[in-house]
Amino acid sequence: MIYITLNGVDFDTGATISKPNEVLFNPDDNSYYKWTGSFATGPKVVPANSAPETSGGVGPGKWLNVGDAALRSQIAGPSGAGNIGYGDATLLDLANSIYVSDFSSALLSKFPSSIQTMTIVKYHADSAGVFNLSHATNVMRRTNETGNPGDTDGGSWIIDANGVKWVTTLHLHVDRFGAYPGRNKTSFDSSDAFQKASKAAGMDGYGQRRRVEIGNYVYTLNKKVIFPSNVDFVGSGTTIVSEIDNGTSIFETGYFKSGELVSNTSGLSDEECIGTAIVRNSSFRGIQFVDIKNVFNLRCFTQGCFITDVSFHGCGVCIYSVQGFYANYEIDVVGDYEAKKGSYAISLGRATNLVSCVSRISSRSYGIRLSEPLNALYLQNNTQNVNFSGSSFEQMIRAVTLAGENYTTNLNGIYCENVDTVLGKEDGVFVSHALKIGDGGWMYDVKYLFKMSGLLNSEVNLNDYGTELPKVELVNTPSLINSLQINLNTQKTFAYPTAVIPVNDNVKYTFNYMLNDAIYTGGEIYVITPIYFDCDCSYELRAISSDGANSILKQGRMTRFNAISFGEDNAYLSVGSSGETILHFKNITSTSYPWMSTAKIYIYLRN
Repeated sequence: MIYITLNGVDFDTGATISKPNEVLFNPDDNSYYKWTGSFATGPKVVPANSAPETSGGVGPGKWLNVGDAALRSQIAGPSGAGNIGYGDATLLDLANSIYVSDFSSALLSKFPSSIQTMTIVKYHADSAGVFNLSHATNVMRRTNETGNPGDTDGGSWIIDANGVKWVTTLHLHVDRFGAYPGRNKTSFDSSDAFQKASKAAGMDGYGQRRRVEIGNYVYTLNKKVIFPSNVDFVGSGTTIVSEIDNGTSIFETGYFKSGELVSNTSGLSDEECIGTAIVRNSSFRGIQFVDIKNVFNLRCFTQGCFITDVSFHGCGVCIYSVQGFYANYEIDVVGDYEAKKGSYAISLGRATNLVSCVSRISSRSYGIRLSEPLNALYLQNNTQNVNFSGSSFEQMIRAVTLAGENYTTNLNGIYCENVDTVLGKEDGVFVSHALKIGDGGWMYDVKYLFKMSGLLNSEVNLNDYGTELPKVELVNTPSLINSLQINLNTQKTFAYPTAVIPVNDNVKYTFNYMLNDAIYTGGEIYVITPIYFDCDCSYELRAISSDGANSILKQGRMTRFNAISFGEDNAYLSVGSSGETILHFKNITSTSYPWMSTAKIYIYLRN
């Protein structure tokens, strides 16, 4: 019988016995007792400050002294070795286990057939330092497979000197592949360990994302690490640094070719990469990169892939991606790479589609580059359905730069502060289709919302948050006539130089201005409108005497050049010395309207 000891209670405290195999400790003789009487009428209740002799007696059908049998029973149980400090294992497991000092020793050893598990205490054979941390310890079990003695993937399986294969029972961890975790930046290059872990995870993923853990330490990577599909790098406050100062990125997408993991970023056409080298279900999280020139070089980073809870401090190119679709990014970028400033933090190039990029970028010149110039070598040059909603940009020259044709780019719901230009464009004849910007966002100390050409069927929202209204500047060519709608959610003036809009562009506006600075001359009422562009809208004048007894209403429609009254001829337009449009309401003489000089006057412009 396996006994159950009742913890926290004894004959002194009192207890309730509910099962025949429950045993209760008696402090008087340091022994355990079990109740052998009947449970037919319910549990056996033991009063406080009692003893076996006083709470039912000792003998058959009463209390029975089982001595240390309870402990012996527990030790013999399924997790018995845990009672003497060896974790969730049986004594037989313990007898069939062995400890090996380091990884190389495990490869060179011959183990008796009775040994079923081995614990590799550490990866490296040093005697001190962070190599001895617990997550470098590996636990492996014997299998029935065989192979060439000394073969290994570097951390998840080995072939011992007898040719027997052993596989890990633990999560993959870069330290178990030989990485060197430090409290500060070290000279030890852990790139090989990361590469071995990446290959092991991708090789045995079987279509499922396989976790590679990284410790809460600093790791130095001075060589490129290629990752395939199904690799999930999970940090826990991890910091990665590097001494690489050329064009090499730290992490690069890849695929298996004849059993070897190779990069997919070169040597393949776009069609070939889609057909044979797509990366799926790979991810990075819980990592910060510090002072690295180039971090991620991604190609066909696609379904199920994401980089989230990742930050970049003082890095140059944080993410460079082409042919990425369905991927998800949620990152923080602070500062630029000191040795070579001026690069884009994120570049989402050709064939980027259905990607969500929530980025918080600050304290550098340029944020995001979207799309790329037309190149006949590529099947698809444009980007489609890229969503930046929820992103923020602070202390920058330009937040987002369009570098090629793009469709349905969403820049609504973004936060911008101390930014010269939110949206700009590189030189080139290309169109931005159905772009959206400004709705639901925040613009503070922003000079230009955009400087653009080639906007087609796009939508712009202007809100008067914080400082002055951001400027909007459109330019066009015979082949690039802008077509867009501007929604003015503001009462501030939208006119030159705030608005630079070619007269032949196809621009529609929505607005609802209430003008409070009308002037009554004794013969007419006039007001300077806050819009100077060619725009068809309705106007309305309401004037109410101070006692509420008299009122007038005059309505009509107007453009910059003409007013069309509803009913009587009631209004006309003029152009001021600075080009402003002035709306005049005529035939309002003081003789006919003696109350007008003290009246409340309301003028509305709507469309």
